[in-house]
Amino acid sequence: MEAIDSRSSVKQILLPTGVYNSGSRYITIAAKGDRTCYQGVSMPSGRYAVAVGETTGTLSSEKDYFVVDGWKKHGRTVTLSQNGKNLSISVDGGSPSEYNFFQKDSGEKYSESLMNCLNSTGEFFETEPNYTISTSTGSQSKKETGNLLTSEQKALLLQLPIPIVAPNFIPEGFRLVYAKGEANKYANGDDDSGYTIAYQGENNTCISISSSSSGSRGLQRANEVQTEFGSVVVYTDNARDNSIRSISSFLVLKGNPALISGGSIPDSSADGGFRRCEPVGMGVYMQVLKSLTLVK
Repeated sequence: MEAIDSRSSVKQILLPTGVYNSGSRYITIAAKGDRTCYQGVSMPSGRYAVAVGETTGTLSSEKDYFVVDGWKKHGRTVTLSQNGKNLSISVDGGSPSEYNFFQKDSGEKYSESLMNCLNSTGEFFETEPNYTISTSTGSQSKKETGNLLTSEQKALLLQLPIPIVAPNFIPEGFRLVYAKGEANKYANGDDDSGYTIAYQGENNTCISISSSSSGSRGLQRANEVQTEFGSVVVYTDNARDNSIRSISSFLVLKGNPALISGGSIPDSSADGGFRRCEPVGMGVYMQVLKSLTLVK
């Protein structure tokens, strides 16, 4: 949504009001006149410092994104921008975290802090009691997290006669849950080696990279991304209500590696050895896809 700021005649972007969610984190965007405020909540409290935490404050529009006014005083830059129906939040120029649209704005149950922000003048920034503000400005948030593989897992995977691909960026809250490969041959002697590396996130989300014999048949083309391995098409598998069941991309590389979010991942404790899981947001998926590189 776009609007004209009558005070400066400068075109500005407005964030859609409502509640956005990422796992156990929630952020509310509210507006009153030309004033926009946010409030972050995490459960349990105190787990997430800058991106959400327990803070409430005003937002200032800059180009095609918003900046949290209060964090600037603490040497941090926290930006919010619209990504389709969702909300992308970046800290100190690092890779953005995506918050899925959760519910529309009703305006009926705003907290006292959020109402104070909307009714105040000038910059507003408030923390919940016992919330500790982190003022560290190190480069950690700008670094890629790495693929989380142990040296032993890497050594075993690298014994396979095919290149091993893994992401260098893992979304916040995700952990490595599976990393195995197997060397096989078809009856005619052709190589049939394969591997799977899987990550589990909050809200039963998942991402995996594995050798694949399937392709894009029956899937819907959604995007195209430049990667280390050239241009890669992103596909979605949509349900009847048009919700996304999984997101997939296929690399043109020996072993036919496919990056898939949603569907299922290996789990020895589940029936059939696989656990059903949900896809991440498209913005997060593309961040992971762009970070794919060869394991060495």
